[in-house]
Amino acid sequence: TTVVTGVTAQSPLGVKAVQAIDPAVVKAQFDAVMDELTPAGLKTGALFNDSVVSMVSDCLKSAVSAGIWIIVDPVMVATSGSRLLDESALEVFCRDLLPQASLVTPNIPEAEILVGHRITDTDQMRSAAREIHDRFGVGTLVKGGHLGGPGDVVDIFFDGKQMLEISGSRVTGKWTHGTGCTMSAAITGYLCAGSPLEVAIRGAKHLTSRAIAGGYQIGRHGALNPFAD
Repeated sequence: TTVVTGVTAQSPLGVKAVQAIDPAVVKAQFDAVMDELTPAGLKTGALFNDSVVSMVSDCLKSAVSAGIWIIVDPVMVATSGSRLLDESALEVFCRDLLPQASLVTPNIPEAEILVGHRITDTDQMRSAAREIHDRFGVGTLVKGGHLGGPGDVVDIFFDGKQMLEISGSRVTGKWTHGTGCTMSAAITGYLCAGSPLEVAIRGAKHLTSRAIAGGYQIGRHGALNPFAD
């Protein structure tokens, strides 16, 4: 089920308009879900502004105390370049939301925002994963798809104890819009089904790769197929 935090007007070509939902309505939705359909896990997506981030952070305190998995997908900038998190909300996001998460799943541009410097190779991805974990106390998966180049796509996971490289074949010539949301949702699903975190991440990476490879055309554009496997 879903707690709607904002409405976008968008197509595969980009985001044309964004309207954040009133924080009180966000809370009412969250309370309605928790009252009747208590989840085993949840993920966050686009949160838009500091008021929504603050409200979601407050709501999640009850989920943390209940031992619910919390996966934070730090949706900051759309593929088209449109901002989906106001710059003024970043401080609240880092201070109040990230420390409550079980896992945060930034891509390269999002990780660069969180650490404040460029990331251009896997060594810097490792450093960024460690820095994000140490700064916010959260398990971190830095996704390497934006590095480009030949060879496999390497994601870096660090939980304070182990540093893992999780590789997968790069799928070329296919639509990739929505892969971050797909992967974080799949991780959450695997966790809710009882998988350990590392197994959930590896399973979600495989599912996302298959969703890209098995994509299909809709009009002039391609789309992921999360059910391709």
